Amino acid sequence: MVNSFSAKSYGITEGAFDASIGDFNESHRDGFFVAKIPGIPHAGVMSEITWLNVFPSTQTNRNRHRARKVMEFFLGTDILKLGERPLDSDEALVLNPTKNSPACTVCHYIMDPIAGGFQNWDFNGRFDVTKSYINRDGTTWYTDMELPGLSLKEQMPLKEYSSSLSWLAKAIVKDDRFALSAVHILYKGLTGRSALFEPLDSSEADYAPKLEAYTFQKGLFDEIAKTFASDNYNIKTLIKEIILSPLYRAKSATSENSTILGSVGLGKLLTPEALDRKITAILGEPWVWDRARPEGRHYLTDSDTYKTLYGGINNLSITKRNGEPNGIMVNLQMRMANQMSCNVSAYDFSYIDQSARKLFPYVEPSYSPTTVDDFEIPQAVAAIKKNIVHLHKHILGETLEVDDTEITRTYELFESVWREGRTHVQDENESSYLNWACRAQQRDESGKEYFSGADFNTTTHKNVTQDENYIVRAWSAVLTYLLSDFSFVYEHTGSR
Repeated sequence: MVNSFSAKSYGITEGAFDASIGDFNESHRDGFFVAKIPGIPHAGVMSEITWLNVFPSTQTNRNRHRARKVMEFFLGTDILKLGERPLDSDEALVLNPTKNSPACTVCHYIMDPIAGGFQNWDFNGRFDVTKSYINRDGTTWYTDMELPGLSLKEQMPLKEYSSSLSWLAKAIVKDDRFALSAVHILYKGLTGRSALFEPLDSSEADYAPKLEAYTFQKGLFDEIAKTFASDNYNIKTLIKEIILSPLYRAKSATSENSTILGSVGLGKLLTPEALDRKITAILGEPWVWDRARPEGRHYLTDSDTYKTLYGGINNLSITKRNGEPNGIMVNLQMRMANQMSCNVSAYDFSYIDQSARKLFPYVEPSYSPTTVDDFEIPQAVAAIKKNIVHLHKHILGETLEVDDTEITRTYELFESVWREGRTHVQDENESSYLNWACRAQQRDESGKEYFSGADFNTTTHKNVTQDENYIVRAWSAVLTYLLSDFSFVYEHTGSR
């Protein structure tokens, strides 16, 4: 897949493009298109120079690392699991142990034939059939390794050696494990959990339940893989089957299988990029360095701010995502919740038309739960609780009744913050004005006044700069509470 720029670096001309994309011109600079490098036997991602460099080889490794990754990504097999057992060093004291010692051949009989598929690609990921791995006697490939192929039983014909990786790719797609590998990848992507592998040590105390859980999951995965393959490898079918399985949805589990499912449902920490998109979609504006320029540096997608600190990658020094939250990540979640609740509360109230509001369509900054004499105002309380129900649905995806304990808990938070804040304002211990960064205010001609949001039209918006009753800040506390909730920063299947 290339665009107009990478095509030039590969030396691809217009005629090498797939005819279905039309004429190759500068309009393709923002898109990627199918193309072929002249003289190169393509094999999909396996022949991509980036893939070959991410998984390099050496003179002694002989493409075995690449073979291991091929098995992991495209054949649903973790070859290292086969070696998770005590190894007697005396068993390796034979000539060429990778081919003659049972302690080594358990892995190498499976891995070495696939490694031979990369025989025409050098350690830097370049194709040159005349400078591929050749043995000292001039014969193709290494004589002290198994012959290239998909397995010992499915060897590569000699006539295919010049395009060995293309042959291997076609053989992989025909293998039943190819569909199963897609199940493993999508299951990890959707749930954040890796597929179970068969336990090998029967002496472990929990061997029996581990084996039972693995057997149950494998049975489900095999059925999903068959459905996926029978539907011409339609990725939508695969996603649907995983989502409908008891491994994803706890509600679909029966009492018979619930005890062996272990952790079910979805509880995956959102990546920095996904959380950034979710913040924008839910709140109407992104978490950015300069709110006056929302197209600028986003905290969660900029490597110079919080991207890598929140578990992201930079494709250089950090290439593996961190899906387990640490102290820094939790504090970033709290900073995001505090800052975004400040940013959006007053701005949402600035909409003159209540129906245009994302967050507060049922209340106004004047809606207090009680009078100054502390008598409850039923209409205001009802509107506040109705808006809390709306926020739980809008932010957390929870459909709750107004008398639900979660709604009651959130209302109590709102009321306690409001009461304490109102007292501070009345005693002049706190200003009635909102913090400047939390105001919704039109800029003056000098541009010095700051407002929340990318657009402030006085025909549709009103200035919200003061909070005499401490209502705006109480709602801001509610937003902080909800934005820091597990259900917001994680992607999960809830029970509500």
